[in-house]
Amino acid sequence: MTLNDVGWGYCPGCTHSQLHALIAELFDQQGWNERAVGVAGFGCSSEMQRYFPFKVIQAPPGQAPSVATGIKRSFPDKMVFTYQGDGDLASRGLDVLMHAAARGESITVLCLNNLVMAGSGGQMSPTTLTGQVTTSTRLGRSAARSGKPVKLAEMVAKMPEVAFSQRVALHEPQAVQRAKLALRDAFLYQENGQGLSFIEVLGWCPPYWDCTPLQAREQLKHRILKRFPLGIYQNVGLRK
Repeated sequence: MTLNDVGWGYCPGCTHSQLHALIAELFDQQGWNERAVGVAGFGCSSEMQRYFPFKVIQAPPGQAPSVATGIKRSFPDKMVFTYQGDGDLASRGLDVLMHAAARGESITVLCLNNLVMAGSGGQMSPTTLTGQVTTSTRLGRSAARSGKPVKLAEMVAKMPEVAFSQRVALHEPQAVQRAKLALRDAFLYQENGQGLSFIEVLGWCPPYWDCTPLQAREQLKHRILKRFPLGIYQNVGLRK
């Protein structure tokens, strides 16, 4: 699949570009292009509809899993997925995600977690690290005031109707390959109708992390992965 040539709207070094490329490559290899339907979350994630040639629906803030549920129930042959950031999914729409997970909706939920609400001004998100400086936590996130970061992959995995939940990252070639395999498995679970599949992709946001892309990559490797370990947190086993 070739992404639409419309000029790049993301900030330099943004990991949305890597995730877009992985999705496009996977769908092309699996032959899913004609069946794909994306549901874009609010914020930076809403930009995805400019780049993918298949149908992309813009959901209201936090409501992407509900919109995806309606599409999948109406058109069960489609490969339906949400594409959301941590602010949209974990702040505005955590209840929507968890109810979809509880029902075991046959959709795939993708979350690019860059630990900040970049699309609305760089405020703290539910996944922001303790001590992390954002535009709404100038002295760093306080655990006493705001609680500790939400671990999405682990939380979703605890729902009994979830078929697959994994956290991946995009900071080095081996990690990118594992992320692609995780995406493939998540969509195969949907293909089999085995329940909701969830992928949390750790990324970075250089402007709101106040660093260069290379510095952001190092932060992820040496600080963030200690708080958000990569791994599979639910895997019921693909039916043959």
